[in-house]
This record gives sequence, C-alpha cells and structure tokens, in this order.
Amino acid sequence: MIPPDAVKSHFDKGLFIPADSDWKEEEKDQTEFVSAYPAILTNAGSHIRIFGTCGGFCLEGIWKRIAPFERALSEKVSFAFHPEFGYLSERLDGIGTSLTVSAMVHLPAICLSGKEKTLLRGLEALRFGAVSFMNRKNEFPGALFLIYNEGSLGESEEDLILRFIKVIQAVVREERLLRRRMLEKQKEMLENICGRAYGLLRYSHLISPEEALTALSPLKLGMDTGIIRGVEKNTFYKMLIRILPGHTRFYAERECGKRGISGEGEKSEDEGAEKKISAADCSGIRAAWIRAAVSGTEDCPAGPVTE
Repeated sequence: MIPPDAVKSHFDKGLFIPADSDWKEEEKDQTEFVSAYPAILTNAGSHIRIFGTCGGFCLEGIWKRIAPFERALSEKVSFAFHPEFGYLSERLDGIGTSLTVSAMVHLPAICLSGKEKTLLRGLEALRFGAVSFMNRKNEFPGALFLIYNEGSLGESEEDLILRFIKVIQAVVREERLLRRRMLEKQKEMLENICGRAYGLLRYSHLISPEEALTALSPLKLGMDTGIIRGVEKNTFYKMLIRILPGHTRFYAERECGKRGISGEGEKSEDEGAEKKISAADCSGIRAAWIRAAVSGTEDCPAGPVTE
C-alpha cells in the first residue's frame, strides 16, 4: 500500500499496458503468448498492481517477467512492508507476498456431471476460490472457471505458484477422466448436447452473449472429443471475446468505419469515420460472426460426426 502523493510523484494515474510482446509457437500447434513487460494499474485500492497474462498455462514464465520489475519498482517507491508479515494492505487477502495467481479453465464435463459444487468446496478447503467468465460466483455459464488464490500470507511466491499448478493439474485430470467416462458410457447423450449446440450456433440469426457462451461450451467439448469436426480450432477462443457486448460493438463499428457504411447499411459521407451500432443490431452481428466461424472448411464438412 502506498500513499497517493507517492503515486503522483512517480506515476500518472491509470493503466499502463506495454506494446512490446513475445509470441512463441509451442508443440502440438499451441500458441503461447507472454507479455514482454508487465502491465501496471495504479491507484487500485491504494495499491500498485503489476500483472501479466499468457495463453496456455505458463505461470512460472509470467512470474519471471514480473519479479525483476517489482524489485526495480521497490527502489523508487516506499511500499508498506513488515519484515514478518510482508506487504501490508487494508485487505486481509493482500497481506503477505500480495501475489494473486489465476487460471481460466474450461470444465464442461464437471458441470454436466453436477460436480461443480464439489469442486468449489475442494478449492475452498485449499484456500482457493473461483468466479465465472462473467464474474459471478455461483453461476458458471459456459463452464468457464477463473480459479485464483484467496490469500498469500505465510507462503513464498514460488511455493504458492507451485501449489497452484498442482491444484490446476488435479482439476484438469478430473475433467479429462469425466470426459472419457462420458464417451464410454453416455456417448449418445454427449452427441446430442454437442449437436444441439452446433445447430444453435450454425443457424441462429439473433443471439445474446449468455446464450452464445452457453452454446460455445458444448461446441468446444465436441471439438475436443471428436464429436464435432470441421470447425477451426481457435473458434471458441475468438468468439469468447467477440461475443461480449462491448467487443461486439467495437469490432462492428470499426468494420463499418472501414467500409464507409452506417449500421443500416447506408453509405457514409465520411468513409473513415466509425459508425455507431445500436444494441439491437449487436445480436444479429454476433450471430453472423458465429455462423461464419462454425461453418466449416471446404475439404472437411462441418458438424456432428454421424456413423
């Protein structure tokens, strides 16, 4: 925790996001992204927050990027620090190393099996929590869980990261085990769920963010289990961002600005200007994007596999 005058003397208020970034192509055609420099959020509850993100599961890599920057920053700013308790904060979960680690995991099999409450109780016993993609605690649309630690007191950063990795690996193992069991014992039920989701996404002309997220989850499950074929691998991740209301409006207005048309399809006098898209238009635009994304490829017919 730092005083406001220290923030004013060293930083402007706000969020700093660096432009530099590194891309690394990993094995199995997985793309991993690690920010070359951490982003900084100032005056976040009287704190400075330093954070980084990556695609995949590379927490140790993020920590290696952030740790040197934190040490350098501590030479410029006098943080509230106690030699026994670590960093100090008005929040109990901010005392200690003040490190928060989190991972977004897709757990459709756990949700279909009704074991999400068991998962949450197990996480709570280990001092971890979970919220949904929509930042809800009791509902998890799309079977997306953002799992995070609820405190850092009494643990070093390295120990916390290693413990968190073990917890996430255990959760992923349980998810994969349930998927195999469903394929062996409930394959017809699984095919029905995935096929219905594909049909909704492939042929809807109006769709809300919640409805799209709920259907994208079984679509991804079908792609992972081989039930759905011919859909681009990254469709789920691309649509996960674009279906959000703010992102839908942003991308639509930018596209209309490039084409020089208004939301109603009329030509614009200023072809370089971005056009305002109404909330009513967003449902149709969102559905059109999703239809195009799941339509498949020329050499492989898209849709559920039929034998």
